[in-house]
Amino acid sequence: MRFAIKHAVAAGVVVGGIVAFTAASYFALLIWSVLAGLPLGGPLAFPFMVLFALVASIVSVLFLIFPATAVTEWVCARYRLHLAVQIPVAAAVLGLLVFGVMLTLAAVQGRSIGAVASLAAIVSVILLVLLGAYWWSMQSADLLIRAGARLWQNVRSAMSET
Repeated sequence: MRFAIKHAVAAGVVVGGIVAFTAASYFALLIWSVLAGLPLGGPLAFPFMVLFALVASIVSVLFLIFPATAVTEWVCARYRLHLAVQIPVAAAVLGLLVFGVMLTLAAVQGRSIGAVASLAAIVSVILLVLLGAYWWSMQSADLLIRAGARLWQNVRSAMSET
């Protein structure tokens, strides 16, 4: 149960953060275009930007970031690795996932591995920011869950003593 809650919180933080960042970027660009006297663009730009950000962030969380952190948690728990080791391990797993997806796309499209490898490296670096936000929010949620469970145990033991 704790696993599902902390990953749901982390996914919500990352997806919500990306959508909020996209909306703020749109309004910053809108202000810039007004100040510079440039055309404002179409009325559908904002909804489609936010929709694209929402879909892209959900796909990246579900198919790249969540599996990378779940595998990392399992590996680190199995081999009793310290919590600080999880970020580099998760980054490596995420890089392998991205390169695997890109190699599959290269094979399907008939493109060269070299052309796809540079794109995979860029995508991996961008996703590291999201991975960091996901990991930190997941650890914060886990800390709050543990503190709540400890508080609940203390309250239950105090209630049973009286």
